[in-house]
Amino acid sequence: MTVRIVVTLVLIAVGIGVMYALQDTYGGLTAALVGSLFFLFALAVWTLPVASFQRGNKLDPMQKRVIGAFLGIGLGMFGGLAVAALVPRPFNWIVLGAVALGVTIWWFRRP
Repeated sequence: MTVRIVVTLVLIAVGIGVMYALQDTYGGLTAALVGSLFFLFALAVWTLPVASFQRGNKLDPMQKRVIGAFLGIGLGMFGGLAVAALVPRPFNWIVLGAVALGVTIWWFRRP
Protein backbone atom coordinates (compact mmCIF):
# COMPACT_ATOMS: atom_id res chain seq x y z
CA MET A 1 0.00 0.00 0.00
CA THR A 2 2.84 2.42 0.75
CA VAL A 3 4.29 1.88 -2.74
CA ARG A 4 0.99 2.97 -4.28
CA ILE A 5 0.87 6.06 -2.11
CA VAL A 6 4.45 7.01 -2.98
CA VAL A 7 3.90 6.47 -6.72
CA THR A 8 0.67 8.48 -6.56
CA LEU A 9 2.31 11.38 -4.76
CA VAL A 10 5.29 11.37 -7.12
CA LEU A 11 3.04 11.42 -10.19
CA ILE A 12 0.96 14.26 -8.76
CA ALA A 13 4.13 16.24 -7.97
CA VAL A 14 5.45 15.64 -11.50
CA GLY A 15 2.10 16.77 -12.93
CA ILE A 16 2.22 20.00 -10.95
CA GLY A 17 5.84 20.57 -12.01
CA VAL A 18 4.97 19.98 -15.66
CA MET A 19 2.11 22.46 -15.41
CA TYR A 20 4.39 25.14 -14.02
CA ALA A 21 7.10 24.39 -16.60
CA LEU A 22 4.74 24.51 -19.60
CA GLN A 23 2.67 27.48 -18.47
CA ASP A 24 4.96 30.16 -19.96
CA THR A 25 5.69 28.26 -23.16
CA TYR A 26 2.29 26.88 -24.19
CA GLY A 27 -0.21 28.78 -22.06
CA GLY A 28 -2.29 27.86 -19.05
CA LEU A 29 -4.94 25.65 -20.66
CA THR A 30 -2.48 23.44 -22.52
CA ALA A 31 -0.31 23.14 -19.43
CA ALA A 32 -3.34 22.14 -17.33
CA LEU A 33 -4.36 19.51 -19.88
CA VAL A 34 -0.88 18.00 -19.99
CA GLY A 35 -0.56 18.08 -16.20
CA SER A 36 -3.92 16.40 -15.81
CA LEU A 37 -2.56 13.37 -17.71
CA PHE A 38 -0.19 12.80 -14.81
CA PHE A 39 -3.10 13.08 -12.38
CA LEU A 40 -5.00 10.46 -14.37
CA PHE A 41 -2.01 8.11 -14.25
CA ALA A 42 -1.74 8.69 -10.51
CA LEU A 43 -5.37 7.68 -10.05
CA ALA A 44 -5.02 4.76 -12.47
CA VAL A 45 -2.34 3.24 -10.24
CA TRP A 46 -5.15 2.39 -7.81
CA THR A 47 -6.91 0.26 -10.43
CA LEU A 48 -3.99 -2.16 -10.70
CA PRO A 49 -4.10 -5.42 -8.73
CA VAL A 50 -2.67 -5.31 -5.20
CA ALA A 51 -0.27 -8.16 -5.96
CA SER A 52 1.48 -6.10 -8.63
CA PHE A 53 3.06 -3.95 -5.91
CA GLN A 54 4.21 -6.82 -3.68
CA ARG A 55 7.42 -8.74 -4.10
CA GLY A 56 7.50 -12.48 -4.40
CA ASN A 57 3.92 -12.94 -5.61
CA LYS A 58 3.22 -14.80 -8.80
CA LEU A 59 0.71 -12.97 -10.97
CA ASP A 60 -1.91 -14.76 -12.99
CA PRO A 61 -2.08 -14.06 -16.75
CA MET A 62 -4.98 -11.60 -16.46
CA GLN A 63 -3.08 -9.48 -13.93
CA LYS A 64 -0.06 -9.47 -16.24
CA ARG A 65 -2.29 -8.29 -19.11
CA VAL A 66 -3.78 -5.48 -17.01
CA ILE A 67 -0.33 -4.33 -15.88
CA GLY A 68 1.04 -4.56 -19.42
CA ALA A 69 -1.88 -2.60 -20.82
CA PHE A 70 -1.45 0.08 -18.17
CA LEU A 71 2.27 0.33 -18.90
CA GLY A 72 1.77 0.34 -22.66
CA ILE A 73 -0.93 2.99 -22.62
CA GLY A 74 1.01 5.16 -20.18
CA LEU A 75 4.27 4.96 -22.11
CA GLY A 76 2.42 5.56 -25.38
CA MET A 77 0.77 8.69 -24.06
CA PHE A 78 4.02 10.02 -22.59
CA GLY A 79 5.89 9.24 -25.82
CA GLY A 80 3.23 10.88 -27.97
CA LEU A 81 3.30 13.93 -25.75
CA ALA A 82 7.09 14.11 -25.92
CA VAL A 83 7.11 13.82 -29.72
CA ALA A 84 4.36 16.41 -30.09
CA ALA A 85 6.22 18.83 -27.84
CA LEU A 86 9.79 18.28 -29.06
CA VAL A 87 9.53 17.54 -32.80
CA PRO A 88 8.72 20.51 -35.07
CA ARG A 89 5.14 20.89 -36.26
CA PRO A 90 5.11 19.38 -39.79
CA PHE A 91 7.22 16.37 -38.84
CA ASN A 92 5.64 15.25 -35.56
CA TRP A 93 2.81 13.34 -37.27
CA ILE A 94 5.35 11.54 -39.46
CA VAL A 95 7.40 10.54 -36.43
CA LEU A 96 4.31 9.39 -34.50
CA GLY A 97 3.12 7.37 -37.52
CA ALA A 98 6.54 5.74 -37.97
CA VAL A 99 6.71 4.79 -34.29
CA ALA A 100 3.15 3.40 -34.38
CA LEU A 101 3.96 1.37 -37.50
CA GLY A 102 7.17 0.05 -35.94
CA VAL A 103 5.41 -0.99 -32.74
CA THR A 104 2.62 -2.65 -34.74
CA ILE A 105 5.12 -4.62 -36.83
CA TRP A 106 7.04 -5.64 -33.71
CA TRP A 107 3.82 -6.70 -31.95
CA PHE A 108 2.63 -8.99 -34.74
CA ARG A 109 6.06 -10.42 -35.59
CA ARG A 110 7.03 -11.44 -32.05
CA PRO A 111 6.94 -15.17 -31.29
